[in-house]
Order: sequence, then C-alpha cells, then structure tokens
Amino acid sequence: MELRDGGYRWLLDTFTDGAGATDLYVFFVRGLPPGEVTRRLAAAGITVGETAEVVAADGGSAVFDWSFEEEEKVAAALTPGTVAALVHTNVNLDEDFTYAADGCLITTFAPGFPGDRSGERPDALNAELREVGLLPVVEDEYDEEGLLKALSLAERVTGVRLTLAHLADLI
Repeated sequence: MELRDGGYRWLLDTFTDGAGATDLYVFFVRGLPPGEVTRRLAAAGITVGETAEVVAADGGSAVFDWSFEEEEKVAAALTPGTVAALVHTNVNLDEDFTYAADGCLITTFAPGFPGDRSGERPDALNAELREVGLLPVVEDEYDEEGLLKALSLAERVTGVRLTLAHLADLI
C-alpha cells in the first residue's frame, strides 16, 4: 500500500535526535489563533513559553509541548467550540493519537496499533483512518508508519496544515 503520510516525515525528523529517538508532542487545533490557544492553556494552568510553544499554522494553530501529562485536561481546555488532535511519541516509545471535540475525548489510540481504540466514540474516525492507511489493521502487528499516518490524520480531521516554515521560530 502506498504510504499516505501527508508529507510529515520532516516533522518526525525535526524532533529526532542523533541516536534516533523521537520526542514529539503536538496538538493541531482547528480555527484558533495562537493568542486564543495561549489564553485557553493559561486558563488550564499551562504557561506557554515555559514548557509549551504555540505556532500559527494553516487552518489554526499547533501546540508543541515537552511536559503535558494530562492530555485530557489539555484537550478539554483547547476544544470548546472546536476540535483538536494530538500526536505524541517519546524516547520511551510511548505513542498516542487523541482526537477531541467540544471538550470531550472522542477517540484515542497508539498509532502503531490503531485497532485498539478507546474514548467516547472510538470508531468515530474510521473512515478517516482508512483514508490515511491506519485501517484495516493486521492483528498484533506494529504499524511502522503509524506515526506518519497519525500526523496526516491530525491534519485531515482538524484542517490544520503544519509546514516547516511554521516552526521557524521554534527550532
């Protein structure tokens, strides 16, 4: 199958160190400018500039963070009246995709194992998962391209397109 990664390999490469460990935590937030995202994060007790950075992107904003531990809290803060998608991986090989809308966690899963989903409506994005190649799944087989596909899925479900130019002040 042709990889439908949305052209996000550069993003994983940007957040991968010389030893091959990737540490990326990015929320794609539909339709909100960075100032509004920053205001919502501050209301949730998260100070932008200390551990989080917000950048403008086509169709909304992207939030990069290195310390979010309560993704449900962050998703709830960011999504009243809109949607957001999180793609996360770290040096411990933990990985997550989370989709939230109007303060509710709709679906979440590990991109390498997209068949095991949870949330209020775990199957809500099945059509989109098929479009980016995350479905159908091969049981008990890790999807090596799952993170790339998850980044494409985040763009697809939020309408937020992130490019290297958007990160010019961040990296």
